[in-house]
Amino acid sequence: MNRKTAWAAMAAVLSVLAVLVTPTPASAAVAVNRFRNYATGQCLDYYADRGLYTTGCNSGKFQEWIWNNTPGIATPMRQEASDWCLTVTGDYDWVPFMAPCDSSWGARQQWYVSPSPSDGGIPFIRSVLMLGGDVAMCLSYVNNAVKMEGCGSGIPRQRWVVLKAI
Repeated sequence: MNRKTAWAAMAAVLSVLAVLVTPTPASAAVAVNRFRNYATGQCLDYYADRGLYTTGCNSGKFQEWIWNNTPGIATPMRQEASDWCLTVTGDYDWVPFMAPCDSSWGARQQWYVSPSPSDGGIPFIRSVLMLGGDVAMCLSYVNNAVKMEGCGSGIPRQRWVVLKAI
């Protein structure tokens, strides 16, 4: 191989690598955060033996959630420790639980983390699915448990402050 051909090959390889490592807008926004309930001051956590719950915020991977960090764009909510996603039954009981992240779950694993302008911008974690097709359902802390309930303005137990992972 002559010098000119070698330089051309090197340039081609470098240009392909540049495309592969340049972040796209979708991947550039991905974040790892903790979510602290506005009413209780405790963080969303998941452990297989306990399911979803809240507890004092700490630096553990069980409280770290990977999401797209873009309000208004649906995102899976993947827990760092288990690599499982927040999922909702979407049936009559609307139970939030964790399941392996898989596109076959469809909208059951898609969430909006959307600020509420009427509540100082503190976000809801809202399911893409709607109860009866028109009632937004939000992750909430009700009666000492993480549950789903109809989203409502001025309900602190439905608000989740986004914190940087420690």
